[in-house]
Amino acid sequence: MLLLALIAALSAACGGRSAVRPERPVASGRMAVPEEQPRPAPSPDQRRGPTRARQEPEPQPPPPPPGLLAALPAPTRAALVARAERWIGHRGTFIAGGRRFRPDCSGFVEAVYESAGIPVRDAIAIRPEDERRASAALQRAARELGVLYGAEREPLPGDLVFFEDTYQRGRHSVNGVTHVGLVEAVLGDGTVRFLHRGGRGVARASLRLATPEQARGPDGERWNSALRVARRGDPRETRYLAAELFAGFGRIDPARVASVLDGNPRLDLAALGYGEPRAAIELPAGR
Repeated sequence: MLLLALIAALSAACGGRSAVRPERPVASGRMAVPEEQPRPAPSPDQRRGPTRARQEPEPQPPPPPPGLLAALPAPTRAALVARAERWIGHRGTFIAGGRRFRPDCSGFVEAVYESAGIPVRDAIAIRPEDERRASAALQRAARELGVLYGAEREPLPGDLVFFEDTYQRGRHSVNGVTHVGLVEAVLGDGTVRFLHRGGRGVARASLRLATPEQARGPDGERWNSALRVARRGDPRETRYLAAELFAGFGRIDPARVASVLDGNPRLDLAALGYGEPRAAIELPAGR
């Protein structure tokens, strides 16, 4: 009988359950995770597998040249602002350099730069998600072809200014950068005056980061323009003023645009004042 019992015990130990590893203890509130089983070595046919198209890596922008934060030459900045000012009140399609640009905020900025000989649109890699929000593509272009910065640096005329959450689609706000303008001037009290294509055409607006929730100063001067239309049913925390919706400044470096376009005939750095010596584009003190 003892011998028979020993044989039965050995048979049970060789059964199927002995080949399965015990599960790890289950921690409180967590699902048990079984240990990964070792995989058998693949056969030669499995090792070859189906032929797949090789995925090419996304091209990266060239490394930034010296003086990345350098401002545009003063004559170029003045030309940008002058062209933008001539479009105040304009509501239709923008035409610059023999090309047509959409009648929206990004089309306005692209047309202004095109008119100064900087084909920013040619250097922007448009993605599917940018089709209805090209302002986000311009922000990415400023990051890859120049620099993005915030309130720590005072902008210069010709720089870009970005805003977020300026409208809603259906009942939901559109997150991320949704609007872009062009800096016209910085006033003595720190108010940034910028030009943008709003709902009623190209207009002048104001941004004062020191007082984000105040539309006007003590003497009635405009500090922050409303960039979002107030609608019935807006949540109580909805923001409307420029400083409340501010998402950053951007500066395009034509030298990087030229390196990306690699000889585009629309861009002449020498005509933009980028000849030697480079001191012609050095930043003013503090900028």
